[in-house]
Amino acid sequence: MSGFSSKPQDFGWAGKAFPSSQESSSRKSTLYPDPADYLSELPPTVETFKITEMVVPPSIVVKNLGRAILMDSEMKSIVMVHSPAHRGKGDRYPLWLATIWSILERVREAKALWRAAVDPLHERLEKSTTSEAAVENIKASLAALKMLPWDGEVKGFRAGGSVESLTHWFTKDWLNTDHEDHLLELLAAELGISDSSTSCIQTTYFVLALAQAYEKPDRVSKLSAIPMASPSRDGICDKGSRNGFLTKAPASLRKSLNWWLFEHLGVKFKWVDLPVVKQNDPHSCGILAYFALAHWFDAERFQLPKCTAASMAERHERKIGSFLSDARDYEFTFTHLFGLETKAENLDQYEEDSDFEGDYSPPDDEGGMTSTDESSSSRPPSPPSPYPMQEFPPSLIPAIADGGRPTTPPPSKRTHSERATDTPHASPVKKRLKEKVKSATSSAMEMLKNGSPSKISALFRTAGWSKPRVLTEAEKQDVFAVEADERRDKFEDRAKRERREKAAKDKKRKADQNERQRRSRAKKRKAEEALNPGGKKKKKQKMMNLEYRETTSQSEVAEASRPAREVAGKIKEKTRKPAGRKKKHGDRRATYVNWMSPFSWSAIMAAQRKVGSGYTDIVRELQKSNYDFFQYLTPQTVSGWVEKVGGFSRWKPSVLERANHGNTPGHNKGGHEVFW
Repeated sequence: MSGFSSKPQDFGWAGKAFPSSQESSSRKSTLYPDPADYLSELPPTVETFKITEMVVPPSIVVKNLGRAILMDSEMKSIVMVHSPAHRGKGDRYPLWLATIWSILERVREAKALWRAAVDPLHERLEKSTTSEAAVENIKASLAALKMLPWDGEVKGFRAGGSVESLTHWFTKDWLNTDHEDHLLELLAAELGISDSSTSCIQTTYFVLALAQAYEKPDRVSKLSAIPMASPSRDGICDKGSRNGFLTKAPASLRKSLNWWLFEHLGVKFKWVDLPVVKQNDPHSCGILAYFALAHWFDAERFQLPKCTAASMAERHERKIGSFLSDARDYEFTFTHLFGLETKAENLDQYEEDSDFEGDYSPPDDEGGMTSTDESSSSRPPSPPSPYPMQEFPPSLIPAIADGGRPTTPPPSKRTHSERATDTPHASPVKKRLKEKVKSATSSAMEMLKNGSPSKISALFRTAGWSKPRVLTEAEKQDVFAVEADERRDKFEDRAKRERREKAAKDKKRKADQNERQRRSRAKKRKAEEALNPGGKKKKKQKMMNLEYRETTSQSEVAEASRPAREVAGKIKEKTRKPAGRKKKHGDRRATYVNWMSPFSWSAIMAAQRKVGSGYTDIVRELQKSNYDFFQYLTPQTVSGWVEKVGGFSRWKPSVLERANHGNTPGHNKGGHEVFW
């Protein structure tokens, strides 16, 4: 994107140039929000131009312009109606300019993300309170960011993702699934774990796959043995689960994982607490989860980060709400299945396996996980597997645990009943009891009785009573564009329907006309056959009675000099049929103008010297100077005075000779009425 860059120092980040914003006023303009105003069916007139000098249309137009081009294949060029400098010129540009604009729009959107990530780093560099270690880390981060493109796909990871999404690592935005998968792949590379190793680190989608397999086990064709071991421990490890809020693992997650492990290994594992730092801010959950997993694999290399009081003060200062309210409308892999459960029965069920006190449970001397609960610590350990981890057979290992088999997944739903009667089977799933919820009105009345009216307003602050969110300008433009597209589609559908109806009516009308014409011709042929059966057609002859009248001619001299025109008019008058439009204007007198007179010819020569040899230009110039006199002069008359010799136009010698004679008519064709 170097061709669209400006000075790097203007943005506070040397080495990474941001594209120019062109004209900010034009990008905020909404005078032409319809992309159809920018398209033309005529071919482009400009093929070579500087792209950096072109003014980019508003953002909403750029997003909808490509779709408008695909919808209408007859469009061939783009018109710059949004630019005052190009609007009146009528220039048309090729369609590939819309592709360049869309690329620039994506880069500008990425620019905002990059600036939000890089500007705080420069601010920390300028602060004198920044430690030397932090300064070195910031400089290393900036040096690494210089090597990244503006946008595109992340290379080198199976998870993929976009390059601009990497800015989340430098801000307080939440990490999504791709970020967590990147961390897991980096951790596997640090530990030397690959897909072919005895230990395997799965992606975040592995939990979602377990949940889907647990819900519909009949769709799982074969369960292959997958080893799960740690390089720092011997044998099969216990399952650990905790998050940054120090809450228990969801019951649905425990059921699916217990079922999956038992089906593969035939062993019932116990749940223990995983060492993890308590989360005191709303954005560090992904980083803390990475350190918890890395610390479990290698506690010496990966130390747990320290929890400082600054993050807690920041949390209270910002007044962050609960996790569920913050996580609304955010994209995670399995948020729809494994939520935070706070029911008493679920907590009691988990307490049977493990309990904890404090921030985390440290590992024991042998590297295994221990629980602080006395009952769980006194419980005998699970017997080791009869097979080494490196020699797992493909078949399932028989159950050797002292406990029973884990809860099996629910059976698939059947579309019909196999019983003789229609009585449904008893559901093995216990129905959730309905909870009684007090209405806001009843709670307010109780508060009034108790003497606490100040808390009544808080009861009505529900989602349904909240004020509607005010849309931004960009969102308003998006809504306007969607509504405009819908109205345009409806208008096009109605226009197409009307055109089809009109075409059908025209077709029917033409068919009726053809039928009437066919019947009329058939009737005429039948009448002719009756008058002259089997005979030849007679040649039509026109009959005209000529009468001799001695009358004095009232016509002018010019009319008398050409009797053919008068005779033709009389013949036409007598043979006129009662059809057609009536004549509105009478015949005008034929007037002869001597254009070679000194007055007119001098004006003609002056006009020719001024405008050149164009016939139309000469006549237009003469009529501009004296319209009353030159209104009857036509370009055809002027063309009769000019001849071409050697590729050049000149006045004919005969015309110049007549002009030299002045007012003399110069011919003996009869007594024309001459206009001097």
